Amino acid sequence: MPEEIHVSKLKREDAEGAFEVFKRTIPFAFEREGLKHLTEEINNEIIHKKSLINDALNTKGIGILFLTAEIEGKIIGTISYGPVGEDIRNCTNGELDEVGELGSVFVLPEHQGKGIATKLINTLISELNKKGIEKFCLDSGYGTAQKIWTRKFGAPYKRVKDYWGPGTVHMVWLCSTKSF
Repeated sequence: MPEEIHVSKLKREDAEGAFEVFKRTIPFAFEREGLKHLTEEINNEIIHKKSLINDALNTKGIGILFLTAEIEGKIIGTISYGPVGEDIRNCTNGELDEVGELGSVFVLPEHQGKGIATKLINTLISELNKKGIEKFCLDSGYGTAQKIWTRKFGAPYKRVKDYWGPGTVHMVWLCSTKSF
């Protein structure tokens, strides 16, 4: 019998579990992309994501919607929606500043490929639809994620060459919540 996945809004008692997801999945993502040596960037990304958890809890979700996925009481995945980040602002010259960003989609490595990210995305989009939000954007510099997002969301809105250095591409998608 498959394990039941529960998706819910972040609660204070979920913070440490969500942080653990970041501490495990961010280094894994960098390693998968051949970027394991970027330890400072990895640590900065983990710290940034932890601050997102704190912001979501301290604003009681105003401006930031943060969801977690759990199996048998253990947090195994995360997703968030909030103001666009610096990379999207930079890549679009501010064109999407008024559109919220879907971000922090992370699933523990041993649970990847089981539809958990899809369930997180669909739940988040359902919440956005309830709030009358019609558009969201997302971005990625990870080649693996770019392939997944292109399959799920279609062609990117923007492709920025050499954003992270020579030979790299950063992609930004603009999506309608009504498409889901």
